[in-house]
Amino acid sequence: VPGDIVQVKNGMAEAGKTPSRSMALHQRIYQLNPHINSIICT
Repeated sequence: VPGDIVQVKNGMAEAGKTPSRSMALHQRIYQLNPHINSIICT
């Protein structure tokens, strides 16, 4: 659902929104795998 998506840039979430608890995990995945452009969770 698009309303559930929270954009985080430079560690800052969109105003008024709270990122998922898994955000730290996703950030680490991106750090270790710079070729990855997105993560999709189901």
